[in-house]
Amino acid sequence: MVADAEVEVLIVGGGPVGLTARALLDRWGVRTLLVERHPELSPFPRSRLVNVRSMEIFRQLGLAETIRERAFGPEFGRVRFRETLGARDFGTEAMVGVRAPIPESPEIGVVTSQDRLEPTLLGATDTPVLVERVPVAHRTLRQAVTNAERVRAAQAARRARRDSADTGDVVELPWSERYFDQIGLILGVGYDSDAVRSDGSTPPDGDAVYIPSGRPGVRMPHVRLESGRSSLDALGEWFTVLTPDPSGWEKAVTAKVPLHIEQLPDESTDVFGIGRGGAVLVRPDGHIGARWPELPDGPVNL
Repeated sequence: MVADAEVEVLIVGGGPVGLTARALLDRWGVRTLLVERHPELSPFPRSRLVNVRSMEIFRQLGLAETIRERAFGPEFGRVRFRETLGARDFGTEAMVGVRAPIPESPEIGVVTSQDRLEPTLLGATDTPVLVERVPVAHRTLRQAVTNAERVRAAQAARRARRDSADTGDVVELPWSERYFDQIGLILGVGYDSDAVRSDGSTPPDGDAVYIPSGRPGVRMPHVRLESGRSSLDALGEWFTVLTPDPSGWEKAVTAKVPLHIEQLPDESTDVFGIGRGGAVLVRPDGHIGARWPELPDGPVNL
């Protein structure tokens, strides 16, 4: 019986997060059991946006193309601002990374609903289904509060213009780009935990601006490797060493975990904050676990 199965991880909840965790852990060889109180997937749309970082994760799972094919067109993802439901739009904008590709990622966000997304995630693996993110939540809440303040300021400015002699049908919204440019929040989050070897560097700050970094704990930046692939495509159920000196690291490293070593172009060393002999260790989830500015003198045990 599934209920009597012995597993390493119990996942509670079969929404997008639970189904994605199930697929990733299965790929990494971790035995899981997902429990969900509802006997079938919901037919209701619910959330409608899959951001660019989520699409990078689905790319790892080989699901990105299927999700894109089942998604809505980008025009359905525009947010419209009105004073009442029946009024004319006084502003409209789309999320960055959905309306057009961005150089920071090989992926692009899509507009899709959970009733279209969840069947794809459910079919990603056949593991049983039985019918460290606090800092990220804090950043998300700060961004939400900031956005609400910007909307309120824009509404006040619009009312002031409407009540003055300078009226018009269209009101410029200078805050719109700042409101929707959240790539720093989507791609720039990092973790400080026992699963990361800190090097004492300061995390980049800012939600609107994304600063690629090799700091331990952050998402590995998207760069083109010597093979022409995206660095994100080098990830798998193994740990990955990215270095301009693969031969040196192959001699120096002793690993107790599955490990791949990939050559990093010399021009990308500044992005990662390493020298010509340095390296970063990337976890299977795409976050950097450790960084060495140069090749250590002695052996490196992983």
